[in-house]
This record gives sequence, C-alpha cells and structure tokens, in this order.
Amino acid sequence: SIIVELDCISRIAVPGMYGYMNLTNKEGTVVLVSDTCDLPPNKLDSLQPSRYKLKIKIPPRTIGRGDYVITINFTSTQSFRDFFIDTHSYVCGFHLDDNSTERGNKRDGYLSTLLRWEVEKSENFHNG
Repeated sequence: SIIVELDCISRIAVPGMYGYMNLTNKEGTVVLVSDTCDLPPNKLDSLQPSRYKLKIKIPPRTIGRGDYVITINFTSTQSFRDFFIDTHSYVCGFHLDDNSTERGNKRDGYLSTLLRWEVEKSENFHNG
C-alpha cells in the first residue's frame, strides 16, 4: 500500500469543500484521480475549524513501477470566497519498484494489478 498523509488546519468551515488528488507519472500522464466525493459522505464538507490528519490509501498493486508525482487541491462549488480553497499542486514524488513478481520491473503498463487466470475444460471439444 501507498499511504499519503497530510497534516491540515481548517480555519473556517467551508460548505461543499472537497479534496482532489492526482497521481501523475513522469511522462505527465494522469494515472489515478481521487476525490472525497467519490465515496459518500464527503468528510471535508463544512469541516469544523481544527487540526486534522488526512490519509489517502492506494491499495497494493494498483499502479505499476515507475516515478510518480502527487498533487492535491481543496475546492468548493459553494464557497463564499473562491472555487479554489487551497491549491498545493505538487505535494510529493516517489519511485515504485516491483520486487514481488517474477516479471518485476520488466512488466509494462500503468497498472500492476495481478489477474487470476482460470482454465476449465470445455465439454464441446471435438478433435477431428
């Protein structure tokens, strides 16, 4: 798993506020997007003033090997000030290797999900 942790301070409750994360590879291709509205309820909507720790967990084998950059923004369509509440853009970068499979870092693709192949004998086979 890859866990992104953010220490945040909410100074005022912002109606409709949500967090938005982009995971981009070194070529600039957006590989994964997530926001706090994806799985209701949106836990940042009208978040009361206090200090918070936000955690975003990317499950194991979601993304393939390579170099990545994470950007995060906080926005609201209902804000009384502006659409952009806090724009951090670049939060961090990291490198990921695949050391857990035989193919490892030779595996191409943006995803690293391992798929199970099932084989069953067909009843309708005629050799002939």
